[in-house]
Amino acid sequence: MNFNSEKMYHIGLHPEQGAGYVLLTGDPGRVESIARRLDSPEPVAVDFWASWCGPCRMLAPVFEDLSDDYAGKVTFAKVNVDDNRELAKQYKIMSIPQLLLFKNGKLVNSMVGAQPREDIAAMLDSTL
Repeated sequence: MNFNSEKMYHIGLHPEQGAGYVLLTGDPGRVESIARRLDSPEPVAVDFWASWCGPCRMLAPVFEDLSDDYAGKVTFAKVNVDDNRELAKQYKIMSIPQLLLFKNGKLVNSMVGAQPREDIAAMLDSTL
């Protein structure tokens, strides 16, 4: 899966910035620290996924559609757990797909599994 849209962040290690996880997009000029983004008052929805995970692939188009619907209200990011094991461990990701929802630097909600679009939208709405 390749998620290089301008509206979707990918969380990973930036090869030119050394240690520390950052938010990445297809635009190399758009790099931002995770901590800075998570501390913002705008909610941040993070999808922990893997390319081999069937339910993750089912959730991907839903997550992408929701990023369109909530553009300017919620930041959407994806974390490939195979490429970012330390980050998955930090957030205690035991099953995927797992969505974590942050606001003001705090984890406010989460969901495990390929949930219906309406349930994810309700979770997002609860933070707005």
